[in-house]
Amino acid sequence: MKGKGDGEAEKKGSTPKTVKKAKGKPRMDEVETEQIVIPSVGWSAPICLKAQKMSGICTGLLETKGWEFEKSDSIKNFQQIVAVISFPKFSYVFRFEVKAPQEMYIDFYDTQPTHAAELHFIELTYPVDANMDLIHRFLHDLVEVMPRKPWEFYLRERFRYGFAVPEFLRAKKIWRIALDGGLPRTMKKWPWKK
Repeated sequence: MKGKGDGEAEKKGSTPKTVKKAKGKPRMDEVETEQIVIPSVGWSAPICLKAQKMSGICTGLLETKGWEFEKSDSIKNFQQIVAVISFPKFSYVFRFEVKAPQEMYIDFYDTQPTHAAELHFIELTYPVDANMDLIHRFLHDLVEVMPRKPWEFYLRERFRYGFAVPEFLRAKKIWRIALDGGLPRTMKKWPWKK
């Protein structure tokens, strides 16, 4: 037995749509979102300055270069170890969405893996077909603008967290590879808006 609206949908050749009207905010299954997922490349490295200070430095650099960008914020999760137990924690992320001349995201965030130590990171995400010369030039300019090299951690920072931590040991190598033109290419999917 057909319902009242079934015959109309068959006559028009379309499928019937059910629209639920809800009070207040729409539910997630009612909201239509359109995001294009393009394979992208991510690069991350430890950095010696706090995320808030790096955000100010990056803002000044992008403005002097004349690049089109928007600032936003986000949250990143990490693990904090307390008495051999790992606890999930969240960090505030200073995000720059660069739109021109090269589309990419620049994130600065701080993590606190132990109760006394902080580690700071920079993370770049850009499409696979990105203009690598612009990205390398940006990293060179960022290092020149910083008060000290990004891999030069103070001795007190190393004491707080530990000398043998991989982040401290790998920082100089990661930055040298990036500055010499060989950014590591790690594939991941990222939603890029068009």
